[in-house]
Amino acid sequence: MRGYDIFDFFDFATTSFAHGNINTATVENKDDKSVISLDLPGYKKTDIKITSTKNNLIIKVEGDRGRKSYIYTLKDLADYKNITSKYEDGVLKIVVPYVKKSEDIIDVK
Repeated sequence: MRGYDIFDFFDFATTSFAHGNINTATVENKDDKSVISLDLPGYKKTDIKITSTKNNLIIKVEGDRGRKSYIYTLKDLADYKNITSKYEDGVLKIVVPYVKKSEDIIDVK
């Protein structure tokens, strides 16, 4: 599988900021997955809620530092059922694996 560019993977991203605080989000694209890193210092793990559907990855953060929402529209190559996340030292990392594509071989008769 080839490496993907962020625009191959995410169609659109919007972020709403609380109190003008802008958090840093980066996406690292690899051959089999994308890794989103989102700086959220001062929040607790229980302040973060992540949901995914076939089309969207939604991150909602609500705590003492305010409310934030991040919405990523996923393309078909995202394996949305197997997304994982980890929050450690103020950084939320979300791993979005790609769907393994297989080719159907057609017999020539």
